[in-house]
Amino acid sequence: MRKRLLSLMMAMGLLGSLLTGCGKTDTTSEGKVTIVFSDQVANVEESSKYLWDVAQEFMKQNPDITIDFRGSDHDDHISKLKMATQSDSLPDVFWIEPSMLPEFAENGYIYDLTEESKARGITERFQDGMLDVNMVDGKLYGFPSEVMMPCYFYNKEIFEKYNLEVPRTWEEFIEVCKVLSDQGITPIAKGALSNWSVWNWQNIFVRYGFFNDIDDILNGEMSFNNENFIQAYEKIKELSEAGAYAENVKTIDYYQAIEVFLAGNAAMLDSGNFACRDIENSEIAENIGCFSYPLIENGITDEMTRIGTFNGPYAVSAKVAEDDAKKEAVFKFFEFYYSEEGAQIVADTNMLPTSKFSGTVDAEENPVFAQLIELYNEDGWSNQFQPYGYMPTNIADTWADSMWGVALGNYTPEEAAERVEQEIE
Repeated sequence: MRKRLLSLMMAMGLLGSLLTGCGKTDTTSEGKVTIVFSDQVANVEESSKYLWDVAQEFMKQNPDITIDFRGSDHDDHISKLKMATQSDSLPDVFWIEPSMLPEFAENGYIYDLTEESKARGITERFQDGMLDVNMVDGKLYGFPSEVMMPCYFYNKEIFEKYNLEVPRTWEEFIEVCKVLSDQGITPIAKGALSNWSVWNWQNIFVRYGFFNDIDDILNGEMSFNNENFIQAYEKIKELSEAGAYAENVKTIDYYQAIEVFLAGNAAMLDSGNFACRDIENSEIAENIGCFSYPLIENGITDEMTRIGTFNGPYAVSAKVAEDDAKKEAVFKFFEFYYSEEGAQIVADTNMLPTSKFSGTVDAEENPVFAQLIELYNEDGWSNQFQPYGYMPTNIADTWADSMWGVALGNYTPEEAAERVEQEIE
């Protein structure tokens, strides 16, 4: 089978279910160490397979170290972390929203990784800019978890049937949606019941200067209800007016939208690299392509700016530093996770590694993932962090609701922007 080499430079009872055994030494007299690792998914083995598989190989090679995963859905996970800070019982290692890092660092809840990661060569394993959002006052407080690269998957057969080319510009994108809608084909599969499924809409805001202004906005020095962001909402409205979404978009969720796409009932899927495994395992994998969000000429940032970094960091509890054996075990794991071997294990799960990687991907057996790698490596792109994870959760959720409100015709762009501004205030 042909292989192609591709490179990537790339209530306390509730709390107890997650954190039993945290905040104390898990080193036995026999020298064995247990690392309690909390992730923001209910089933780590299934939903964070890349992390799970790396950990299994690591434990195989290091039988004196056990990684005890504790999984919870995102919102429960965040709530439990906040509760754990009150009882000094944080897990040893845990996924955290970037917006929470400053508070956790300032209160001494998490360990400063700066010197240790440099000394062990972990820092140099990442692409430029990959660690920026994890810095607080120039110090590193988190390691990247998974790459977050929103994109559109498309059905090649449908595109060929209607003589459509992959859209490169916004105008071409709108025209593709209109042609498909006029033919009775749902252009983009999407589900409003999953309000957080706004990845590619976020890309529009990135183009309209989200990261230029968001710090001033969150500090109260500028309003979210501004001309640039209103233009971004206008683009979302324009997509809906072009017939981009099915009439039942209000009554389905993201996972049902995937099913619609994989059944051949929509030409495109608004998603990202995280959907690769589902698509790769489908019957239509060989007919699926992918492309980044179309270029917007009148945006604020460079046209080739997109979301393409990681989705939240892994932080280490400050109490880990009080136990030399546990501290050594934690950093030994991260050394392995971000090594070439660890990166290959991540890639084998059809996920983009966060660390530098030059490995093999079977392009015949994994055609969709091979295309994602090419897309990620495409020259000229400036990759940005996901805006949703940059803001406090309540503001991010209100923002997501506001985007859906515009798409569904419930809010004007101005009303949507004002709703977010009121949440910030």
